[in-house]
Amino acid sequence: MSETVQNTVLFVDDEEYVLKSLRRVCRKEDFRVLTASNGPAALELLAREPVDIVVSDLRMPQMDGTELLRQVQENYPDIYCILFSGNADLPSVIKAVNEGSLAYYFQKPWDDDSLKLTLRGFLERKQLREMEQALSRQVQEQNETLLVLNEQLEAQAKTIAQEA
Repeated sequence: MSETVQNTVLFVDDEEYVLKSLRRVCRKEDFRVLTASNGPAALELLAREPVDIVVSDLRMPQMDGTELLRQVQENYPDIYCILFSGNADLPSVIKAVNEGSLAYYFQKPWDDDSLKLTLRGFLERKQLREMEQALSRQVQEQNETLLVLNEQLEAQAKTIAQEA
């Protein structure tokens, strides 16, 4: 029997009330919610837990959101990274986009429905990417099998031709 792995979203913000609000918004969603209050705590959590999406605040002590998401992309390239901030720090957002560490940006305060829809969309992308990878592996395995069978047929044809 195969075990179903639940999708996981990690929210990172230094303000506890924001994390509580995000947990509340997502409580009925079909994914697991983890939270961390800073970048280093988020990286520790990522080392222990499988995560599909990281949603990080931009301005935090110890490590800002762009640095956290850069490290996430460097160490976990399959994780989607979303930045959100109450301050429209456009240079930081542009930097994160240009470094390739940002999949999406939300402005605080966020719209609950838009947030949930965006998270669902990225989880669907992840599922499609995994299906594509599985199909690609299957095609590769079938091609290898066909090569072996073709070599066997060629050897048999050569043997038959020599006997004739």
